Amino acid sequence: MATNREERSRLVTELELARSKVEELERRVVDSESRLDAQRQSHVIALQENKTSFQALLRSQLQDEKALWERKMEDVERRLKDAQHVREQILSTTATAASNASASAAASAPAAKKDSANVLDMFPRGAFSPSNINGDGPNGSANLLSLDDRLSGALKAKTAEAETLTEQLIALRGERDGLAEELLRITRTMQQT
Repeated sequence: MATNREERSRLVTELELARSKVEELERRVVDSESRLDAQRQSHVIALQENKTSFQALLRSQLQDEKALWERKMEDVERRLKDAQHVREQILSTTATAASNASASAAASAPAAKKDSANVLDMFPRGAFSPSNINGDGPNGSANLLSLDDRLSGALKAKTAEAETLTEQLIALRGERDGLAEELLRITRTMQQT
């Protein structure tokens, strides 16, 4: 019986030790879970802040890109309008020169100089004199052909420039539309997350 009591006493002591160890382990588990929850919350907050910062940065970059492309498009549109204006002036000058060639020398020379003075400044003095236009001057019809060649060349160059600018404008509009679609796609993606 004495041994049973000693055995029982020893087992009770071991049981109490085991209970205290279990309670200690349970406290550690609870502490670990609370630390893990705190870290998880901290990471969620940091992730949300990073997401917000990234969205703001992305919006800013896309707006900068959009503004840049809009400035480029405005520049191309302005250059296109300038090229079309010069083309119209050249066509007007060509029409004026043709009408001057068929009109009398005294009546048509002053009108031609007055109507096309700014475009005609690029040609040598006397190129549009009545005798040169009618083919009666020292070089005869060569001056008229030379004038026609120069005007045709200038018209072709401006037409080619206008076509190039038009192609650039179309390409820039396509890129602008692509950027706008990308901005919408990214915005939707960010809103969904």
